[in-house]
Amino acid sequence: MKRVTGIGGIFFKSASPEKLYALLKALKAEGVEIDPHREDGEYGRFGWITDPDGTRIELWEPPKK
Repeated sequence: MKRVTGIGGIFFKSASPEKLYALLKALKAEGVEIDPHREDGEYGRFGWITDPDGTRIELWEPPKK
């Protein structure tokens, strides 16, 4: 039997996305594992991080218009 392992998400929209580009550097400094793999597709750009407790988090950037 297949099971759901996650649902939905939390989305944040920034008024000044250029300020968010230093985010990964700040997270890494706090001990967050940054997955070097990135995916670019028709739905945008995806990246992943793993927090110090082992929780994997997907980051999403909408596609450029």
